[in-house]
Amino acid sequence: MSVDILLNARNYETRLALVEHGVLSEFHIQRPSEKGMTGNIYKGKIVRVLPGMQAAFVDIGLERTGFLYVDDVYVAEAGQFPDPSEESPPVHTSDLEQANDLPPKRSPQFRIERILAEGQTILVQINKEPIGTKGARLTCHITLPCRNLVFLPLTDHVGISRKIEDEDIRAQLRDKIMAIRPEGSGFIVRTVAEGASLDELEADMEFLLNLWEDVRQRAETAPTSSLIYEDLDITLRSVRDLFTSDVDRLIVDSARAHAKIVAFARTCAPALLNCLSLSQEAGQSLAGTMNSQNCRYRMCMYNLFRQEEL
Repeated sequence: MSVDILLNARNYETRLALVEHGVLSEFHIQRPSEKGMTGNIYKGKIVRVLPGMQAAFVDIGLERTGFLYVDDVYVAEAGQFPDPSEESPPVHTSDLEQANDLPPKRSPQFRIERILAEGQTILVQINKEPIGTKGARLTCHITLPCRNLVFLPLTDHVGISRKIEDEDIRAQLRDKIMAIRPEGSGFIVRTVAEGASLDELEADMEFLLNLWEDVRQRAETAPTSSLIYEDLDITLRSVRDLFTSDVDRLIVDSARAHAKIVAFARTCAPALLNCLSLSQEAGQSLAGTMNSQNCRYRMCMYNLFRQEEL
């Protein structure tokens, strides 16, 4: 049995399914009007500090102000960050590869009213979408993911995905990152990097360092309460986060989405290009192209694309 990623792309909606051995294990939908904001970075402005709640409201240019807890504030002079625990994960990618050797939790002496003031500008990242009348949950703990690594630009720490269980491999990966990372920078090695070469890790690291420098430069000149960096859409995240060596095929039924993925994969994951395919008739439901698969697989396809002709 195979592991496939199925991508159904239309102007009004993009649907993605991860099918493992005929069983639908993940399903994601993204509409242009509902594009997720998790991972986006903003230059915000503190509009209200709440000592009683140890939190602050931050104007980031959206309809509702974002909410920033004291544990999510970076204290520059102390060089400390919040504890990236499982309850408040620092990494917003789909597999949330928490390192099991995380930095120690910060000291409780930091109080929101002592480190933030109304009118202050601050660089923040969304780590939880706005829900109902609640604004986005924000953090100053910036994370930038690539295929093999997640960059923590303001944290001096190296972590390894918990899903990599072999201790020898973990030690080898840690040694590789320690040898090539800039002093004072932080990285989490993702699950997909278990078999990555040093060249692949260096390429990801160079890309992320350049991306962070670009973010910093934009933040210096951008107006307050504005978007600085926007995370990838669902089409490209399917390559970055889901298209691992365990996946046999990524099947796309849109020529436009296929070309977009090819261009991205050539830079991000060229070894996966051979696993990428365009359905025989772009724009037609993938369900019609899978007649050779078993009934359970076809049912997954049917459930995924049953609205295609509506």
